[in-house]
Amino acid sequence: MASKFLAITMALGVVISGLLRAVGDARRAMYVTQSGPIVTAILDSTLIFGLGLGVYGAAWATVAPRSSLRAARRDFGPLMAIGFPAIMANLATPVGSAYTVRVFSDVVEAAIASGAIIDP
Repeated sequence: MASKFLAITMALGVVISGLLRAVGDARRAMYVTQSGPIVTAILDSTLIFGLGLGVYGAAWATVAPRSSLRAARRDFGPLMAIGFPAIMANLATPVGSAYTVRVFSDVVEAAIASGAIIDP
């Protein structure tokens, strides 16, 4: 549960605040940082106890005050214009390695062992 809590809060909350700083909007990033704890305190009680979401409710309460849905929709296209190629570039090596291992597996087990030594 703790790993899912961190994934939700880090992946959504910190990234959104960091993006504001990256585009030079330090003022709104500061407002996000200052208003977050207030909204989180209210949402924590509602989501954890009111809706019975437990740790997941706490994670969503931490992320919720960091961005508006309208702003997220508006920013999604420009972010993906940069982010999607970066994601694909980072996936190329593991996908290539997986394909290579699959091809090697048809040949012999020694080929997979040698691939593991060559490609750490």
